[in-house]
Amino acid sequence: MAEALPSSLVVRLLFSKTACSVIKLAASCGMEKSVKSVFLVLLLASLLTACAPAQTPASDAVEGFLQALSDKDEALMLSQVCAGYESDALLEFDALAQVETELKDVSCQQADTEGVTALVTCTGSIVSNYGSELFSYDLTGRTYHVEEDGDNWLVCRYTK
Repeated sequence: MAEALPSSLVVRLLFSKTACSVIKLAASCGMEKSVKSVFLVLLLASLLTACAPAQTPASDAVEGFLQALSDKDEALMLSQVCAGYESDALLEFDALAQVETELKDVSCQQADTEGVTALVTCTGSIVSNYGSELFSYDLTGRTYHVEEDGDNWLVCRYTK
């Protein structure tokens, strides 16, 4: 994915001699308003992109854990958790094992860091189908504690 230009670079570009020359040339052709509009759109797009939360390996790990839980892939789920969290993760897994589940609008972002632990928050839910009844487990109130283990990030617990 292409990275956005830093907003300071876009601002400098907007007010550089080259940009002014382009605007003057466009004005001589009657296109000044269009060129200014394009520069304004580029500036706004760059600023919005710079403010968007970025995916991190820690947030990817939580999303992978949740997907494995929803897909009922026990081996994959266990490969994505700390040893100390395995029994709790298996309890969650067992609670969903006999029902159809799917992730709905799940998105995770790294919120903070505490020492070697990344704190990850998510939005969305796990929707489970109990025959004729749907139940939604809201993920919004959870903060996942994720630790780096070599090249991998592992989910070690969550707090509410």
